[in-house]
Parts: sequence; structure tokens; C-alpha cells
Amino acid sequence: MNRKDVEQLHKSLGSDYFADALALTRDEGAARDIVQSVFTGLLGPGIEPKDPEAYISVAVRNGVLKWRKREAQEREKHALEEPIW
Repeated sequence: MNRKDVEQLHKSLGSDYFADALALTRDEGAARDIVQSVFTGLLGPGIEPKDPEAYISVAVRNGVLKWRKREAQEREKHALEEPIW
């Protein structure tokens, strides 16, 4: 996608996707990072989704799932490192 189209999508829908990511992560920083990553990813070569809104929605959801998985792995790692007494 070209920069102008991505900027227009971000301007019109970015806050909605941020709200969705925030509701799922409950972490403002993570939600912003996820949405920003999705929109900047649209600027990559060969990225021309037929339905940009659906593409972004799925990409944000997938970003949240990846974030949750990383968070769970970090919690598990730290739990294993802590002594039990």
C-alpha cells in the first residue's frame, strides 16, 4: 500500500484498532506498539490486501495473541526462577 492510503486508514480507524488492542491487552504501551507495527507493516513491499480493514483487524488480533504468548512465557520464566521458600 502507498503511504497516503496507510495514513488515511490510520487517521480514520487507528483509534478504533487501538481501543480494540487496549481492551485485549489492558496495556496502553503494548496496544500502541501492536497497532503501530500493523500500520507500518502495510508499507512493506508487496503488501496489498484486498480488504485493508479486515487485514488490519486480523493483524491487530494476531499481534495481541503474540503479545499474550510472550507475556505468559515471561511470567512462567520468572516463576521458575523464583525460589519456592
